[in-house]
Amino acid sequence: MKFKSITLSTILLLSLSCTDQELLRTAEGLLGTGAAGQTLTNDEVIAGLKEALSIGTENAASLASVNDGFNLNPKIHIPFPEDAIRVKNTVVDLGMGNQVDRFVESLNRAAEQASREAAPIFLDAILSMSISDGFSILKGQENAATDYLREKTYDRLYDAFRPKVETAVSNTKVGENWTPLVNAYNTASLFTRA
Repeated sequence: MKFKSITLSTILLLSLSCTDQELLRTAEGLLGTGAAGQTLTNDEVIAGLKEALSIGTENAASLASVNDGFNLNPKIHIPFPEDAIRVKNTVVDLGMGNQVDRFVESLNRAAEQASREAAPIFLDAILSMSISDGFSILKGQENAATDYLREKTYDRLYDAFRPKVETAVSNTKVGENWTPLVNAYNTASLFTRA
């Protein structure tokens, strides 16, 4: 079973600890006036946006990478994979609910371990943001910051995370927790086909 898309997608979408809407409200405050009542320059506005994005990214990576950062956070918790829901339903009916729970917990532990590497990649994308990029985020749609980070970081995150996700999946025993579920499902399927 491939876990990379589950983990990478979740980590990528958790790029900020605040919502894009909260970020826009903060940045809009920057578009007003500076401390002395002077209008801020474009460079100052973008510097403020970069700082807000950087802080949000560091906070999100810190929160996600701790024990239960994914597992107990309903916004980023990784559930049992949808494409294997028949397996889950069958093995739960066989009394293996605890094993299902252990498997889901191991998926979330893998994501927590892998997410430690996200912040530097996001920070690089933020620091290389142009004035045009910054104003596109500030004046763009509600999810403009997330879209920007997805576009600028997805390939690098995928390349950086793939080996880390594989290691985390191994360390958190995702495979060991998955195998008994699949074996039970396959055995039950043999009896129900007859």
